[in-house]
Amino acid sequence: MSAGTIVWVIIVIIVVLIIIGLIAALVTRSARHRRERVHRERAGELREHAAAQESEIRHHQATADETEAHARQARAEAERKEAEARRLEEEAGQRRSTADEHLTRHQETLREADAVDPDVPDDEGAEGPRQGPHLPPEGTTTTGGAAAGEAPVGDSSTDAASGTAEPRIPGQHRSDGV
Repeated sequence: MSAGTIVWVIIVIIVVLIIIGLIAALVTRSARHRRERVHRERAGELREHAAAQESEIRHHQATADETEAHARQARAEAERKEAEARRLEEEAGQRRSTADEHLTRHQETLREADAVDPDVPDDEGAEGPRQGPHLPPEGTTTTGGAAAGEAPVGDSSTDAASGTAEPRIPGQHRSDGV
């Protein structure tokens, strides 16, 4: 082998190495571009999915906000109703107290009328004031104890002829004078 041949062989080897290097660079560059393109597509898909999730998340947040608003309204309504119930209970207590006072005064007036009425029989041997048949025994009350339309305890008389009980209204006397 002559020196010229060796030089040509070295030049051919160098050219082949350069061509192999260029081909390797192109393949690597192409693979990198392909990999970047795949990554970009995957990133785009993930962003689209995230955008769809964002819409769903906003919907869930709006639903949660709406539910919280309903809960606040319900709580406020419950507090308002509770305050109204307390007010009504207080009013009922005051009215019950007033009714009891009126009943007591009414019964005292009827007892006083019975005490001065000569037609009201006196329980012979009984101690205390005379008590007419239209008053309940002392110590009993008619408020809240009798149902609507019923005679309160101690507030009826027995008809001597028929043996039936007829309700009496306080302050009302029977037609036969009893």
